[in-house]
Amino acid sequence: MPLDETILTVVADNRIVSPRLKAVWGLSICVLARRNNGYVSLLFDTDTYPHVLKHNARTLGLKLSKLDGVVISHDHSDHTGGLPLIPSYAPGIPVYIPQKSSSILRERILSLGLRLVEVKDKYVINDGVFIIGGLERYGISEQSLVLAVRNLGLIVLVGCSHPGVVNIVRKAYTELGVKPYAVIGGFHLEWASSKEIREVIGNLLSLGVRKIGPMHCSGEGIRRYLREHNPRVFLDMRAGSTVIFAA
Repeated sequence: MPLDETILTVVADNRIVSPRLKAVWGLSICVLARRNNGYVSLLFDTDTYPHVLKHNARTLGLKLSKLDGVVISHDHSDHTGGLPLIPSYAPGIPVYIPQKSSSILRERILSLGLRLVEVKDKYVINDGVFIIGGLERYGISEQSLVLAVRNLGLIVLVGCSHPGVVNIVRKAYTELGVKPYAVIGGFHLEWASSKEIREVIGNLLSLGVRKIGPMHCSGEGIRRYLREHNPRVFLDMRAGSTVIFAA
């Protein structure tokens, strides 16, 4: 069953909406997924530093104590560094990681008293809330958090898109059989050419994507291109940004 509403709040990014927030090279997005008056609250990635995650969450009025789980996109410190903060707010909650993550990450999660969940392929967290796993590139295994919103389609959250953002979105579409509506997160296009950026956006649009929110490692090039050529598609997301997708 699809969700009625999804609220995304960017907790950490290297760009900020207000000087009251701390900017750092990392990524963390707080997800509130609602269906039939019930909520699931998740944290997608945990930034680089616990103190930044704590400061920004507090400044934004986010209640980490209400978290039902943490989804880690991949095993890099700018996505896993804030994990030590989690037990003080939500002890024992599940942390979903790619199956091929390092033993160091596994041991760290267990030492924090959190529940380790290793994801290989498609994993259902709750109605309308999925993890799409199983994509690898350059020796990095990466998964994405996908939210199916009624009357819209899939909202795909990506960490760094090491396997390619188009490949990730296409896999979500194929596995869930629902058209993608939005893709948000790190696109790994910091040093991409204009040609590559144009092709990536073209491919995303051809898959049905209608909103694109590049952050973190995406680079200014794709944001500039979207502002100039696809302003209605562009979501200017950064730490402190909130976007609501509702049926």
